[in-house]
Amino acid sequence: MTTFLQRSPAFRAAALLTGGILLCSTLLRVSPALLGSLLLLACLLVLTFRRSEIVRSIGTCFLCLLLGAGKYSLDRESLASLPESALGRQVVLVGDIVEDPRIAGTTQRFILRSRWMVIDTAIISTGGDYLVTVKKTSADTCFPLLRYGMLLALKGEAFVPPGPRNPGEFNARAFYQANGIPFEFYAKGSQNTVVLSETEGDWLRRSLFVPARRRLLALIDHAVGGEEGEFLKGLLVGERSGIQPETSEAFARAGVAHVLAVSGSNVAVVAGFLAFIVALLRCSGALRFAGLTVGLLSYMLLSGTQPSVVRATVMGIVGLAVSVVQERLNILNALGLSALVILGIDARNLFDIGFQLSFVAVLSLVLLYPEINGLIQRLPKGGMAPRSLIPILQLSAVSLVATLGTAPFTATSFGRVSVIGAVANLVVVPAVGVSVLLGGVMAIVAPLSGWLAEIYGAANWAILRFTIWFTRLCADPGFASLSTPWFRTVDALPYYACLGFVFSIRSGNNVKSWLSAFLFLLNAAFYAPKSPGSTLGPGTLRVSVIDVGQGDALLCETPSGKTILIDCGPALPGYDSGTKHIGPFLARRDVTKLDFVIVTHGHLDHTGGLVSLAKNFPIDSLFATPNLCGTLTRQLERRVIPLAEGMVLSIDASIRGWVLSPSSAELDVADSTGNNSSVVLKVKFGRSAFLFVGDAGIGTEERLVMRYETFLRADVLKVGHHGSATSTTADFLASVRPSIAIVSVGRHNRFDHPSPETITRIRAGDATLFRTDGTGAILMESDGNSIARVLWE
Repeated sequence: MTTFLQRSPAFRAAALLTGGILLCSTLLRVSPALLGSLLLLACLLVLTFRRSEIVRSIGTCFLCLLLGAGKYSLDRESLASLPESALGRQVVLVGDIVEDPRIAGTTQRFILRSRWMVIDTAIISTGGDYLVTVKKTSADTCFPLLRYGMLLALKGEAFVPPGPRNPGEFNARAFYQANGIPFEFYAKGSQNTVVLSETEGDWLRRSLFVPARRRLLALIDHAVGGEEGEFLKGLLVGERSGIQPETSEAFARAGVAHVLAVSGSNVAVVAGFLAFIVALLRCSGALRFAGLTVGLLSYMLLSGTQPSVVRATVMGIVGLAVSVVQERLNILNALGLSALVILGIDARNLFDIGFQLSFVAVLSLVLLYPEINGLIQRLPKGGMAPRSLIPILQLSAVSLVATLGTAPFTATSFGRVSVIGAVANLVVVPAVGVSVLLGGVMAIVAPLSGWLAEIYGAANWAILRFTIWFTRLCADPGFASLSTPWFRTVDALPYYACLGFVFSIRSGNNVKSWLSAFLFLLNAAFYAPKSPGSTLGPGTLRVSVIDVGQGDALLCETPSGKTILIDCGPALPGYDSGTKHIGPFLARRDVTKLDFVIVTHGHLDHTGGLVSLAKNFPIDSLFATPNLCGTLTRQLERRVIPLAEGMVLSIDASIRGWVLSPSSAELDVADSTGNNSSVVLKVKFGRSAFLFVGDAGIGTEERLVMRYETFLRADVLKVGHHGSATSTTADFLASVRPSIAIVSVGRHNRFDHPSPETITRIRAGDATLFRTDGTGAILMESDGNSIARVLWE
């Protein structure tokens, strides 16, 4: 390995550059002037002591670290910025569409390269890319179909992409910023979307590649169609908007989600096809390299210059260049050179999970595959069966080492590691390669013969249908994927130390084996996964408002370890908040069962996740209003305890819950929406009080004020009906007098919750307002005397 590294100077330089980027991003905030001085010092050190190998090596390492830090510092400063006054309010954004929008129902999403912004009457020059969402409303009789190259004026709201919605979840903000997108923009309605010009943008893309992409998508619809056609669009050009959420979830569970978008494997198939064409033309040397480079760049432009395909294209071109220069390709050197090019373009790429997975997977193959392949080669080769088994084992080893190498990254970024992925990839990746090849041939023959293109499309449909069926089959077992909400970044240290120990045993290097074992034991002692639930101190009540979008889900954890879940979030086709958010949140808190589950009323945004949660977490006591008990009993096949006004719940020795609503009258004559039949629950712990009101509206609030008066007082109010105008009256707030008010609401929801009038009333009462659409999950802890918010991001 030492010799291998010595022959890979580009890889060593990339590793040092990466170290500099990490140092600058986590520990150092170095000014450009200081960085320049340090760089000059490093250069002088290398030049002055160039005859001293030790000093020259130290100086070179220092120089690479500083270059990494300096590049990241410059790229971070280059991110577009906006004044605080522009965020969260109505402004006008003018810019160019840089890719064809993705259309999903009444929504169009695209990247807009901004030119300027109008704030009130001031015009400020802007730059950078915005992720724009434009939504058609029910009042729009017609709406412009947006295209690449259009110059738009949009009136709407600019905001910073959200961070993780709940502790441990995927960080969308870091992902977008790593790809150079610091802001999102949301515009609603045709009156707020004005096309100023249709002929902007790059002429070559507008005239050649974008029309070719549109014709290819139309051809796939005609020749393949259906779910299989939408899958093929994702494989060929990265158009994933038509893929059903349940299909995406199945691919994720089976560990083959990487094939849903244009990735390294797809580019490799295209490169192989182009190499075959070039070989037929008997091209060699520089002409072969030029032809393959032009072909890969053309495919990159055709697929919309997505980050994943740009990275794969750069890696492919660098690999081709290295193969031309070197007689024998040094994969580690080529990998390092690719990293230097990509990080040289933008150092923030290092924090893109796609970049991390791509490079770690290739590095795993370089370092780990030879060890497994050595064992495979030592197997007895007598007879046809063992001989035919060896290629299968080798292919399996490729999938296995890639999965092992990338496991910590998928565990921390997605909270799940596929167990069956190594097997699923053996079938799915080759099948996808054939589909990409057939799709390319179909596109080539279509202008010459429509019926021949349809034949290729029909054959491809069968392969795609099989791929989807096989993926769903692999994703179905309960062991298909392992939930890893407990896995932290530092836990990767003992993992990789253990992996190094296992793979160094066969090498016969006892020093390396024992060093790996020592590092594993040392790291495990310091960084072994710890129960996240143990972070709750003694005598502490924790209340967590989980961010489930447009819905409600609240978890109470008592000092004695009991758990109360109030509502279970929404469920939609292809989306279940119980599986997506609540279940992982419970697992991260080390919750293995739920002592109490209270369903405030029967609306789907409060009950949607209940079924999936009941399958994965034992529930001791399930409570609901009498008019909902029968439905839940049939749905879950278990006893449901009815709740009504006047009941007292003995939650803990120090905690009581009082059911203040619904009354029998409200159950008999509930409003048409059912909101006034919501359970209203007051929970008291020492001097701290929490009031949870579900979706109760004005009618219920008026009755509560008249009946309970000062008993309504609470430190924390979970605002009713997601901040709707039909709840949270001034009289009700005057009775509750909360110091903290929490609105559980989805971003840009179709109901326009919360109401500005409600927000004004809350703020007029001097309550501190928190909203899940702005801050994600809201966690609070009480010692019985005071309540403090727990910061988790």
